[in-house]
Amino acid sequence: MPNLKKPMHEPISYKGVTATFTFLAITIVANIYMMIPLTNDLHHLFTASTTPMAWASSIFMLFYAFGLLIFGPLSLRFRPKQIILFGLVALIICTSTLAFVSTIHSLLIIRALQGFFAASFAPVAFTYLLEQFPPEKRLLPLALMNSGFLAAGIFGQFMGASLLLLYDWTIMFLIFSAIYLIGFFLVVCYVPQTKTPKLRQNLLSTWTKMFALILKRPLRYTYLITITLLLSFVSYYASVGEHLKVVHQTNEQQILFFRACGLIGMFVIPFLNDVSKKFGYINLLIIGLCASIAGLAVELFFTPLGASYISSILFVSGIAVVIPVIVHLIGTLDHSYKSEAVSLYTFILLIGAALGSIIASLTSPKTMYMIVIALLVMDLMVVSLLKRYL
Repeated sequence: MPNLKKPMHEPISYKGVTATFTFLAITIVANIYMMIPLTNDLHHLFTASTTPMAWASSIFMLFYAFGLLIFGPLSLRFRPKQIILFGLVALIICTSTLAFVSTIHSLLIIRALQGFFAASFAPVAFTYLLEQFPPEKRLLPLALMNSGFLAAGIFGQFMGASLLLLYDWTIMFLIFSAIYLIGFFLVVCYVPQTKTPKLRQNLLSTWTKMFALILKRPLRYTYLITITLLLSFVSYYASVGEHLKVVHQTNEQQILFFRACGLIGMFVIPFLNDVSKKFGYINLLIIGLCASIAGLAVELFFTPLGASYISSILFVSGIAVVIPVIVHLIGTLDHSYKSEAVSLYTFILLIGAALGSIIASLTSPKTMYMIVIALLVMDLMVVSLLKRYL
């Protein structure tokens, strides 16, 4: 008797899909950060005040958040591969067009479109992994994708600064267009097509169901933890540069190297599957949160520069553990509305990132460290409540 529940039309290469999604996670989210090193050059080029130039990153994030609310529900109406390919084509067009803009207003308009279409990847890719990967194979690709989002903050700034140093600002957009073209062909080759979803809901109905998930008690706890994760990560890295300059008189190159060293903390990722089998997901959450709290405590109470490097590695390793576990739990706790649950997760995660930049701009580094430690301790309390449902 044929297997009528077979989810795929084509055989799936788990390694191929994982590598493709990780590549896209890094390069698409890098768009948020790649404008930071260009602000001064574009400020002089367009003779604009610093306020409109600061919007070059903010408007991308704003429309990215809006796009998450659109493209996540669309995965219930169209095949995920179609949505991702459509978004990549739109990204290639928008990104290459940015190399030829002549006014600040056209720059901001295209950055807004770029942010909107960039949102076509994350929620759809998460849903794809949760639906097409068996539970025992999910954690590593989820961890790599989420760590790609974290690494994008460093990668975007590094690429922007390096290309600006070697060439001029327009070449960056052309190179990123070529990167997205490579990503397009990787999706074509390595991401198998799935069946067309049978569910045909209107957007308003999907939004209603999506935000109603916050009221479901087990998911509510995961979302409480979610909003603190990128909030902690963004506020830490937004503040630590100022802290290093004041305390250790470091220059921009040293700060960039310091940020890159934080990536060492992501080397815990390949071991997550084995560790989860031995300790369980709740214990993994506790270990990850405790590692991040320890990293911030080191930064807060120890002054040597070496302690700051240890702090960064501990903090990043903890966040790199917690994020994929949270995504896995969201997919496990609600089987009926996986797409909506994951779309809401990515939306809340981004809201946390925006709040993190605000907190960093309004507080001193030491105050920010204490705020984030308090939030992560609160997360530990939430985990104890979440444990009842697992």
